[in-house]
Amino acid sequence: MKVLILAGGEGKRLRPLTDSVPKPLVRVNGKPIIDYQIDIFRKLGVERFVVLGGYKNGELQKHFDGGSGAGVDVVVEDKPLGTGGAIRAAWSSIGGGDFLATNGDVMTDLDLSPMLTGEKGLMAKIALVPLVSPYGVAKMSGDRITGFVEKPQLKDIWINAGVYWVSKNILKFLPESGSLEKDVFPRLAAEGSLGFVRFPLEGKFWRSIDTIKDLEEAGAWFGRASGI
Repeated sequence: MKVLILAGGEGKRLRPLTDSVPKPLVRVNGKPIIDYQIDIFRKLGVERFVVLGGYKNGELQKHFDGGSGAGVDVVVEDKPLGTGGAIRAAWSSIGGGDFLATNGDVMTDLDLSPMLTGEKGLMAKIALVPLVSPYGVAKMSGDRITGFVEKPQLKDIWINAGVYWVSKNILKFLPESGSLEKDVFPRLAAEGSLGFVRFPLEGKFWRSIDTIKDLEEAGAWFGRASGI
């Protein structure tokens, strides 16, 4: 099985860090986001990766040519195609089997092994994590506030974690240009062929790295894990 890393975005909200490199090469504790991703999948036994580059793609190629590229192929889109279009354009590099895809800005230490296999009748399945409130939440009793919970998990609300198992038969659903999330998955959901796996976050970390604050929180979490 291969993992496709969707690494074509500009990461505008992380500027100036992304003025010279694509978002997956932004460093957390001195290590690029994309290397954390590759490490977590290699621990699951994945040996082959396809990086779908766009913005500053030359930096991605340079990174993997520089010694980090064993088992990694970089495929570049000439113009922005969206996540669905990028996968379609890179179809010959996938190799004809089921595969995993992940957004290139996801950082997590979840055990993603349940995503390595699909179920009969599915074209794709999505990893889901509980929504974490960006705010502290007040606890109330009667007309009094009794306390606060800082950024609680909203455990009845599940969001797309940006990691997908994808069937080898999905090609007919992929647009020439368009998004997995906005164009492909709603169609699969309507047809009953989109599954999911829930991943609770107790004692675990998941974040889509969109802002400097996200970077700081990821740095603190993974820094503790590695003793930094």
